[in-house]
Amino acid sequence: MQSNGKHRDTQAENLRDENGRYARTVLDSLSAHVAIIDAQGTILETNRAWKRFARSNRIGMRPDTLQVNYLEICDSARGDSADGRPTWPTAFGR
Repeated sequence: MQSNGKHRDTQAENLRDENGRYARTVLDSLSAHVAIIDAQGTILETNRAWKRFARSNRIGMRPDTLQVNYLEICDSARGDSADGRPTWPTAFGR
């Protein structure tokens, strides 16, 4: 028989796992390309649509792009798509 404290730890861990699966399901259900970034611009998580877009466009790195600095990539963008983009301090209210 488990002690009360150990049982609560197991319940908390199960709840965290369940919440993580739920969050992943919600994130992957979005058709928009979603990347969750930290304050420095490092990609912490991406959804299924983001990965699919990366694979279909052969971006030259792993499709989830985890731990890549998204803001640095955007700052180095060139070409027609980059014209008129805001600078990051403006876009992020810094």
